[in-house]
Amino acid sequence: MTRWNQRLMPYPLLAPWLNDYEDADFGIDFLNSPVLNAKAQISFSIRVKNSSDALAKLVADKKAQYVVSISCEDTFMSETPPIAEKGILVLNAEEYAEEIFLRPYMIASEPIEGFTAPDHADEWKLHMPNGFYLPSASILAVGDRLKVSLGADSPEAVIDLVKNPAITDDSFQVDVSDERIKIYVSPTAKERIEAIRASRAKNPGFKALFPGLYLHAISEALRQIPDYADSRWARAMRRALNKAGYGDIDDETLTENPLKYAQALMQNPLGDFLGAMASPDDK
Repeated sequence: MTRWNQRLMPYPLLAPWLNDYEDADFGIDFLNSPVLNAKAQISFSIRVKNSSDALAKLVADKKAQYVVSISCEDTFMSETPPIAEKGILVLNAEEYAEEIFLRPYMIASEPIEGFTAPDHADEWKLHMPNGFYLPSASILAVGDRLKVSLGADSPEAVIDLVKNPAITDDSFQVDVSDERIKIYVSPTAKERIEAIRASRAKNPGFKALFPGLYLHAISEALRQIPDYADSRWARAMRRALNKAGYGDIDDETLTENPLKYAQALMQNPLGDFLGAMASPDDK
């Protein structure tokens, strides 16, 4: 974890590991778990915690803003977007994998002359009784680094449904050559599938998607897993296999009978489908 020496900054910094501010805290809270939508976007609600009234006033006066540093060690993606005090953060799912790390900051939006705060530590008040000059982009507060799991242990979490006009309405193709598995379907088929997904609670046909579409895609992926061992989807499949009790399966065994293990990963979807489609008399 970063440990900045406060003497390197000529002004007080609000941070969990420093005592530059008295009885003040800064950080972010997550208000919900990450959600992956049909547009391959990860979204979750966050709220900034800033108990320093003086720093909060800088934000209210638009002299400072909150930003969050987002990074992924698996994909090497890094970005630092501005955030509201309370709002929804939306990320491109294809740019992140497994887990992401977030660290909130507050930075000056413009040069600030003579900044003082009642909650500055006494030593800072004595050092600069007339306040501090804060250059634009100065870091005024920083929170703890937080980890967010994206739940990529599920095989379905690394599968994208992609429309392709060259595919007929009654067929599909599977491509495992990228970081995520892609199922190509016609634009009409994709629209109908998304409608079924949206009404999954009321539509028993939703269960047919798994043995009819996803099962084949996962089976094909397992068959080719030795050739794409370093891909994002392959790592997700390995974690799912381990979670299902097949962590010791070697590549040869896996590729000889991928359908068997695909069904295990999907918890035997044919049974769910038959149960959903059974008439009341059969249940």
